[in-house]
Amino acid sequence: MTRNVNRIGRVTVRKDAEGEPDGSITGESGTVARVADMISPATQAEKEKLIIETQKQQLAVGLTSIRDLQLAPDFMRAYSEMWREGKLLQRVSAGLQVNPSDMETLEEMLKPFGVAPPFGDDWLRLDCLAEFNPGSMWRSGNPAPTPNIEAAIYKRAVSIANRYGWRVSPHTDSDGAMDLVLEAFEAADKESSIHDKRWTIEHATYVQPDQMERIKRLGLVISAQAQLYRGAANAVRTFGKERTDRAVPLREFIDRGITVTGGSDWGGNSDSNNPFANIYFYVTRRSSDGNVIGAAEKISRADALHVETINNAYLTFEENIKGSIEAGKLADFVVLSQDIMTVPEEQIRAITPLATYVGAKLLYDARTATPKE
Repeated sequence: MTRNVNRIGRVTVRKDAEGEPDGSITGESGTVARVADMISPATQAEKEKLIIETQKQQLAVGLTSIRDLQLAPDFMRAYSEMWREGKLLQRVSAGLQVNPSDMETLEEMLKPFGVAPPFGDDWLRLDCLAEFNPGSMWRSGNPAPTPNIEAAIYKRAVSIANRYGWRVSPHTDSDGAMDLVLEAFEAADKESSIHDKRWTIEHATYVQPDQMERIKRLGLVISAQAQLYRGAANAVRTFGKERTDRAVPLREFIDRGITVTGGSDWGGNSDSNNPFANIYFYVTRRSSDGNVIGAAEKISRADALHVETINNAYLTFEENIKGSIEAGKLADFVVLSQDIMTVPEEQIRAITPLATYVGAKLLYDARTATPKE
């Protein structure tokens, strides 16, 4: 899609075909946050419009359910109002945003809440505290970055979350961050077992063998993405070929009996949110520039489908009602342009939905869809 943009410093303000801002601001996170602070808060109607438009875009790439993490209370409220009025087009598992600055007062936040995941129904449910990151450690891919909050504070916050029935879902992309997260999880587990609570680690891009053993012992779920599909060249420059080859190690996770799920870490209908690009990368380990990264981590098409469907349903405590086409389950499914099991590997990423159904209701039809600009 071609769009007009204005650049303000390091921020891009996107515009629609008529030259009007479309509400999208991209750029460095700190700069985007400062720009956002200068914008009037969105009204409930504006939030609903944004959610509906985003859900339509995601239906067009074949997504019938999503996990929407790091939700501020106002957007959690917007989802709740839309659920109450029957306006949601996708099923949503919603993660409540918790920043490092919130961790010292987490008990004050959770104590009066009264409910915890997976509270809700098959349209809207609570997911986790997200992305419950150990300060700046998650922002760096360095093997041992320095945290910007005390490890003791993080561990205490994780234990508080466990005490009130909330699972946490930290984002880790480095060895140091993973070690701190696992230490915190292990401490919480000693107080009250987390083994069957489906606690999650987001990304887990770089994981060492000893960390995998700890993940397995705790019964954690890995929520993997496929950023390496587009970022392989940069990863090789930054970390070297050997380390990059073991990034997003789905084959190792599966072989060790760790439940791993697939995702995009992105919204809308951009190529970054295309589940078939994910599956293509998982199966071929070929990045968008054509190079194979870590061929030993390839998985089969059947495994890749499992990762993107039933495992995601397991992640949201819904494997008994969705994630596969079976009698008694929700009728959420897509009709594809090609057979994903037999099409040549290089064509997997070009597969598109012809139709997307949620609850047996046709919500996307390629024949009547508005062409992309």
